[in-house]
Amino acid sequence: MSSHHIILDNQEPALLVLDFHACSSEQLGQILEWSPTVIIPEHLFPEAQMKGIKIDILLGEEHQEESTMQMEFWALEKEKPLLDTLLPKLIEKAYNGLWIVGAFQYCTFFDTIIKQSFQIYRVSDGFVWKLSQGKVKKWFNAGQEIKSPQATIYFENEIPPNATPHFTLPKAGVLVLDSEQLFWWAEKL
Repeated sequence: MSSHHIILDNQEPALLVLDFHACSSEQLGQILEWSPTVIIPEHLFPEAQMKGIKIDILLGEEHQEESTMQMEFWALEKEKPLLDTLLPKLIEKAYNGLWIVGAFQYCTFFDTIIKQSFQIYRVSDGFVWKLSQGKVKKWFNAGQEIKSPQATIYFENEIPPNATPHFTLPKAGVLVLDSEQLFWWAEKL
């Protein structure tokens, strides 16, 4: 029996590429397999074309009229971090999350976004990072590498140790990542 998945518009997180070199081509390809809405700043458009990546939304400060472009153009606000402009538009259009490839400036309203169940992921240095709040419980296999500079990491039903920013699991089990503030955590790809 085969399984078929119907992907509705905006059901998958969008993909914002800020640096094509922040992850391997294979890792980027894995994210692109889900056919997300692909968003890039206009200065990366030539590189995206060379790589054969279809762009859905181009970000820039001034709209360049080009009849050959078959994508949306979203204007960025000057003097405002890119994510502060982009995230409200994605939420307004009913996206449930955003993958970010490359470095970015901190967004001033991550607290609000995470409370709306909007998921934010970033890919860098061979890890997938996720923005979370409170306690996260997840099953991991032995040998899996986990990072979280802001959270305490420990096995469920064990006494929490001192905060450990980088943890390699000696055994399989449910890990707890715990912080009283918003925190980023990552697992090795």
